[in-house]
Amino acid sequence: MISQHPSWQRRRGRGRWREASSWRRKLPEQRWWKRRFWSDKMISPKDVSILDINSGECGVPPSVLMGNAGRALAEIISREHSGGSVLFVLGTGNNGGDGLVAARHLSEGGHPVSVLLAREPARIRSTIARKAFHSLPVNVRVLVMESMEKEDLERTFESAEIIVDGLLGSGASGEPRGVYRDAVEMMNASGRPVISIDIPTGVGTPVHVNARRTVTFHDVKDSMVVDGTPRPECGELEIAEIGIPREASLYVGRGDLRRIPVKGPETHKGEGGKLLIVGGGPFTGAVILASLAAVKMGVDLVRVCVPRGIWEVVASASPDLIVSRLDTEDPFQLDPGVIDDMDAELEWADAVLMGPGTGRSDETVEFLRKLFISCGERGLDVVVDADGLKAISPLMQGSVRGEGCILLTPHRGELRTLLDGAGIEYDPEVLLHPLIEIEGCMQWSDEAMAAVRALIERTGCDILVKGPLDMIASPSPEHSLSDHIRRDGLLTRYNRTGVPEMSVGGTGDVLSGLCAGMMARGMSSFDSACVSAYINGRCGELAREELGTSLSASSLLERISRILQGGISFSPSASG
Repeated sequence: MISQHPSWQRRRGRGRWREASSWRRKLPEQRWWKRRFWSDKMISPKDVSILDINSGECGVPPSVLMGNAGRALAEIISREHSGGSVLFVLGTGNNGGDGLVAARHLSEGGHPVSVLLAREPARIRSTIARKAFHSLPVNVRVLVMESMEKEDLERTFESAEIIVDGLLGSGASGEPRGVYRDAVEMMNASGRPVISIDIPTGVGTPVHVNARRTVTFHDVKDSMVVDGTPRPECGELEIAEIGIPREASLYVGRGDLRRIPVKGPETHKGEGGKLLIVGGGPFTGAVILASLAAVKMGVDLVRVCVPRGIWEVVASASPDLIVSRLDTEDPFQLDPGVIDDMDAELEWADAVLMGPGTGRSDETVEFLRKLFISCGERGLDVVVDADGLKAISPLMQGSVRGEGCILLTPHRGELRTLLDGAGIEYDPEVLLHPLIEIEGCMQWSDEAMAAVRALIERTGCDILVKGPLDMIASPSPEHSLSDHIRRDGLLTRYNRTGVPEMSVGGTGDVLSGLCAGMMARGMSSFDSACVSAYINGRCGELAREELGTSLSASSLLERISRILQGGISFSPSASG
């Protein structure tokens, strides 16, 4: 009988990425885990693939994770079903690969083991899963469902003392079909206890495995929870740590590029984001760099509003830009008199970037403050960079966030300006040298984070502080990795890509354009900042490899598409 209130158990590995130990802690009281489900979001299938990739960049490849997962699963089965015959019902993806590793360990431990594959072994997709299949001991009987008669299949299920479900993993969507549906129905009809690997096949759909227990890896998946409560088909839940290093979530990695939205086949012009950039004046390069970075990021439409004196220069920079001429009094300076002329542009935009190249004249500062307030009143998402940060710093005395999100992108000097404007006390020396090692990972110190936290709590803004180790923090209560990246109430991650040669002018403008482009395309301000910082730094690394010390901000623009091509999946991930 499946428990309506499954127990919650966690297994932790010893060491950073060693296999899970046999230690187990059963957490007390149903109320505890119910509160946890209500308050925190579970990880998504996308997060699973992101963490796999990021773990590889941290020196823990998928083969190690699969080995640890299979070993942990085998320990749990052996612990509770000593000596009984085990039937693994497996698909051809990595979920099935985890089962193949577990089958090998159980067989080597003396258990009678059979493996029932949904499809022919030649259809096993990944290299590591194929390697796991070929590593099975010779005494493991291997059967293939699609080549068996129904009566033989029924006898196979009935002869097992325990069944392990590894048909489909967290990447699968929709009801199981064909031979997978048949396998689900036979498992449920067998009357044998079923242990599901990571998630029950078909969880959340009408056609699902009814598991006695689910051994899930690293954390509970969001498909396993509804209205704050684990789904009944999961049975008892047990979390097995499989060695995903903390760095895989703490630091932004190549896997996070999968967060970038992929346009569908029916996407129309403008649905992929409309970005308004307001800047320029005494400087033309900054607003051009930011605009072209947004274009490279895949925003459908980028409109740039600039003073009349530089309109021709900016308009000639690229045919991909829509450049609007503001009828300013001074040809090279924004002024508050043109704010009312921008109503149409602000109504049109999905997000706004303000600040690059504007200068700091009194008229421009007043213009930027009025623009910032107008964006807030309209509920627009806003990125504030460069001269815009100094202009709005006196507004930091209270909450400035409306319905839209606000992302501030200062370097540490500009951060001090914002803190001064907000009236927040801090130790300048702490912000000058904020990095310390915490649990083996370089992070901002508690003292430095306290200043950032005070600013965020007062204003409601997200923040990306640029430096040798970019720090990204947000007050947002929701993120699928929140359990793993929340620090003292703030979502907090770091980006460690980049090179010293990026100290040249303009690289920050490229970063702000990337951030604003991401937000215009619908990403959260926190994820936009994280992914943009990673891309910007990787472009710098690639440029230094190819150009040496000749790196420039323009050379970053030329490499954005190459970094994106190396990290975005343009097709749905395969199930299993």
